[in-house]
Amino acid sequence: MNVNTIQSERPELSRVFEHIDANRDQFVNRLLDYLRHPSISAQKIGMGEVAELLVSMLNRLGLQSQMILTSGYPVVMGRWERAPGAPTILLYGHYDVQPPDPLDAWISPPFEPTVRDGRVYARARR
Repeated sequence: MNVNTIQSERPELSRVFEHIDANRDQFVNRLLDYLRHPSISAQKIGMGEVAELLVSMLNRLGLQSQMILTSGYPVVMGRWERAPGAPTILLYGHYDVQPPDPLDAWISPPFEPTVRDGRVYARARR
């Protein structure tokens, strides 16, 4: 299902898509900044630094966020509680990536995001 189909079937989403379109460059730049930071758990590289980066990014977006230390790698939690009575949504994701070896198999460096044919390549994706 493409964006035009969604918009025609759910016109209430038009404001959401307008916001995305109006802020696209800012959103893409924020993503590219994040992708420049290695977080390779198998090699103990960058996990704490990227957790701190994510907390900072979430705080700038208006969420109350924190890094929770564990016996392993930190957990990042963000909350937005400005809509009393609204449903609760839980999103989960991990911020570590696989080691990028072998480096000679890459078209572009793994932690220097590159846009090719409208797609972003970085962070342990060839």
